[in-house]
Formats: sequence, structure tokens, C-alpha cells
Amino acid sequence: MFSTSAPGLFQKVTNVVVHRGSEEMPLVVEDLCILLRSCIDWAAEWDATANNGEADRCYEYYPSFKTAISAKYLAYFAMWNRLLVAVSPSFWPAAEQGALRAATKVMWLTSHRSSPSVSGLGIVLARKVAESILTTTSQWSDPESYVSGMIKSSIFSDWCALLGRAI
Repeated sequence: MFSTSAPGLFQKVTNVVVHRGSEEMPLVVEDLCILLRSCIDWAAEWDATANNGEADRCYEYYPSFKTAISAKYLAYFAMWNRLLVAVSPSFWPAAEQGALRAATKVMWLTSHRSSPSVSGLGIVLARKVAESILTTTSQWSDPESYVSGMIKSSIFSDWCALLGRAI
């Protein structure tokens, strides 16, 4: 669900920020809040599943699987929080802190990887998201970075460039 909604939602946020589309902003904020609630619900389910005996046996054989899923989830959680800050700075303190905590955890989880694997492709993306958030957090935390209730287009564009996304 998270990976399928990412491109479309990222594009909606991009359109709102770049074109200063304040009339679409409430719908985008609502979509992001719904997605964040889904992330939180998914995390609770994941914790319950990942910590039962049957799942542990599976992870004995594929230990990187648990790390890969956790890193991907946290990267999406960080990205949704960052996008929420982009279109609605009123969420700034909590959402940016959520993005920072998740990005920091992604970096920690992925720092122990020594060899690439199939799950490594998702981890590369997760690290890219995390690094981009950690690199730009001071800029996004500056009140001068916001105009008309949104992040400045240039700051958003710089962050997108770090992610490898052209605007």
C-alpha cells in the first residue's frame, strides 16, 4: 500500500508546493494524515507479527528480511511526515520530529548491511530518503523557509533533487 501510493501522493504534494495550490492543500493534508494513521496501524500489526515465535523462525533463515521491511516502512513514514510539513507547517514540530526519528532509525538499521541482496534495493531507497531528510532538516526547521503556509518551492526542489526526483 505504501509503495503504490508514494508516486501519486508525492506528485500531488509537488503540484501544491510548486504551483502554490492552496485549494488542493486540505485534500492532500487529509490524504497524508490517513496514510500516517495507516502506517501507525501497520506498525502495531508488524510488531505483533514480528515478535511471535513463528515469525522468529522465518527470520532465523532470512535475518535481512526483517531489517529490510523495517527500513522500508520507516522510510515511508519519514517521507509522509516530511511531505506533511511541506504543505502544512502547522504540523511542523511533531511531523518533522517523526521524520527525523524514522530517518535516524533507517540509518542505524542499514548501517549493518555488508552485502547487497534482493532486499538491498529497497534499503538503498530507504537510505536515500533518510539521508535526504537528515541533510535538510535545519533548512526545513527554519521558519523563513515557509511562505503562504507551505515550504518554499526552491527548498522543496532541493530536497527532491537529493531523492533523485526531478520537478
